Amino acid sequence: MGDIAKLGLSSVTVDKALDFGPGGANPDLSGDMTEDQIMKIVQAYIENGVDIEKVDGAAWEKVGAYAAATSIYWNKRKLLAF
Repeated sequence: MGDIAKLGLSSVTVDKALDFGPGGANPDLSGDMTEDQIMKIVQAYIENGVDIEKVDGAAWEKVGAYAAATSIYWNKRKLLAF
């Protein structure tokens, strides 16, 4: 998140955009995403004042890696017995 912030996106904005599932129950973003899911994320950035055309490509790469990693973590965590 520090690297993403250095590239002009705040962690709060990124987390809000990626928390698009009902009740925070997001699908596993490490696999294929639907067009609807992508549009919800894009719309969340726009609603939070992000000019998505002006964000550096390196920032989007890091956002994608963050999204996949956190998605895997939270979805696998749900499978634990505690």
